[in-house]
Amino acid sequence: MDKLAVPPAVSISLERAGLRSLSEILEYSSGDLVRRTGLKVYQVQGLIETASEAVLARFKPLTAQDIRQIDNQKLSLGCPLIDETLQGGLLPRSLTEVAGTSAAGKSQLCLQLSLTVQLREKHGGYSSKAVYISTEGPFHSKRLKELAQFMAGKYSYLNAQTLMDNVLVHHSATVQELKVLLNHELPCLLQKNPRNIRLIIIDSLASLFRVEYSYDDSSRAYDLKLIASSLHLLIYQHQLTIVCTNQMTSDTKSNTTRPALGELWSNMVATRLLLLREEGVDNNAAFCPGVNPVPRLLQIDFAPHLPNNTMNYYIDDEGVHGLDAIDPAILDTFD
Repeated sequence: MDKLAVPPAVSISLERAGLRSLSEILEYSSGDLVRRTGLKVYQVQGLIETASEAVLARFKPLTAQDIRQIDNQKLSLGCPLIDETLQGGLLPRSLTEVAGTSAAGKSQLCLQLSLTVQLREKHGGYSSKAVYISTEGPFHSKRLKELAQFMAGKYSYLNAQTLMDNVLVHHSATVQELKVLLNHELPCLLQKNPRNIRLIIIDSLASLFRVEYSYDDSSRAYDLKLIASSLHLLIYQHQLTIVCTNQMTSDTKSNTTRPALGELWSNMVATRLLLLREEGVDNNAAFCPGVNPVPRLLQIDFAPHLPNNTMNYYIDDEGVHGLDAIDPAILDTFD
């Protein structure tokens, strides 16, 4: 529990009720807190006031010029053509979802972002570190090393080892572990490194919820809302760009696929990018335009500043790259 100036009896009641963070306390109404903790109404009112003041104290005042400068600093995805499609890159101080089919390149794009955030501002980066939260399987350290070596060769001021050292990796195997990370460990890390960490990646959020909850589980919706609230709090407290990957799920009614996690999660996301890949193609096949095409499509599903748009892309040893023209033959494979 974050240290709060509350009486010992209140602190004990919170611990017994399993409320261990400010965000968890403020998620409940005063009536719910009375029922859950057994505290008196006046005690709960004082608790809410104290918790609210503690949250507000974490916010660092920004001038209008500060906000304007931050909002103009979009994060490059490492490819000029993709950046052009996104009108400069990912929005700062925003939650972006990268959803897609299996082997479409979601993790590849996230690894690339964990390196581009370290570029200087004139090259589309923030000169900052990234936190990469992996939820399934081992982290792709070998692939990150390959990408870091290529990027270090492209920019003389970068070093491959330093690039890798600036990607802080954490593995969360359960929803509870992720909640503890977002509500306790990350805030401490960010407070100790102000403005030195600007990108958080969760790869992938859907995998945790798919394993732990049934579709109609009410606690699933509650935990998903709690995590989304924690992410938005981190964004505005620390001026972060946050990227979460999501998987696709089948919609039996329409015989189509759609991003997992449902409408509740969709309403929490500012921008959604879809990465689509033709089914039945060798997962290990590399894309070489005109030689060995593996159809992939990047689609802007929604964004507050962008129209719906589509572009083809490919993946090679050096990363994810856009194509300067949409191939109608490839586009047809996704209809």
